[in-house]
Amino acid sequence: MKYPDWYQKNAKLCAYIEELAAKDSFAILLTGKPGCGKTAIAEIVFDHIYAMYKNDSRFSYVAISADKMYSNYMAAMNQSGSERTAAIEKAERYLMYDLVLLDELGCEISSDASASYFARVFSMQYEAWKDGKRNRVIITTNLNIEGIASVYGSRVMDRIAEFYHVITLTNDSWRMKNLKQVRF
Repeated sequence: MKYPDWYQKNAKLCAYIEELAAKDSFAILLTGKPGCGKTAIAEIVFDHIYAMYKNDSRFSYVAISADKMYSNYMAAMNQSGSERTAAIEKAERYLMYDLVLLDELGCEISSDASASYFARVFSMQYEAWKDGKRNRVIITTNLNIEGIASVYGSRVMDRIAEFYHVITLTNDSWRMKNLKQVRF
């Protein structure tokens, strides 16, 4: 995998993730505090896999934030007729693409409706994985395991636990390390 010059490489983490990314299917959940590098490593993996398949017209991929994903679903709900049906189906199948980067799970507008939407999306992915239809999924979140269960329900967390490699990044925020503060 190609790592940008600015990326402070954790050799053990990178070796583990490269081993997962070499497989035909994987599901990675990156958790940790804001600024610890979750999105950076997710984008590196996404770009690596995408580069291998970018010339395959049958290869589907999406990189999207949880907020945008839920916003798209809400927009679909406001349509009518066959357009609504198609838009809802697309919004509920984001985790079914061949390659998925879902960034910032838990940063979307929090409500019972959003929790229900994500529970449905994870259930669809779970059923597909059980049926052997596996893909490559990378999810980032600031939530810990208990936070995911609290927001989306223990059923979602249980399904994530079955198929996902949960990787918790413990380093501090690179933004806070680079903070330049002036006091007067």
